[in-house]
Amino acid sequence: MSYSIDIKNAGAYQFIEVTVSEPLHVELTVKIASEAMELARKNNINNSIWDLRKAELQDTFMQTHIFVEGLAALGVKVSDKVAIVYKDSAARYEHANNVAFNRGFINFKYFNDFESAKTWLDSKNDVN
Repeated sequence: MSYSIDIKNAGAYQFIEVTVSEPLHVELTVKIASEAMELARKNNINNSIWDLRKAELQDTFMQTHIFVEGLAALGVKVSDKVAIVYKDSAARYEHANNVAFNRGFINFKYFNDFESAKTWLDSKNDVN
């Protein structure tokens, strides 16, 4: 298993940090998302950062689209704040961001560097 799901403290709030460093396909993404959401709900956390910079995407563009359409079924709430950090496939992630937004997930955002993702998550939690 080359992924981790941890609770991190950011001073005024906590967040779930998911780090994936193995080939990532839709079945594994669903498994990880389910585990992350279970941990988040159990600990009353609605913030997360997914670090996918070391993951090799193996799903199709359409599978990514369908996964994002199904966020609610995985337990993701529209009030959750989710930052996803990626290294490539910008067009895929831009599309996924639009799909999420169109389904009411307005705090679901993609970044190509970790610090920008963390800064955005801090800003959503009024951390100065």
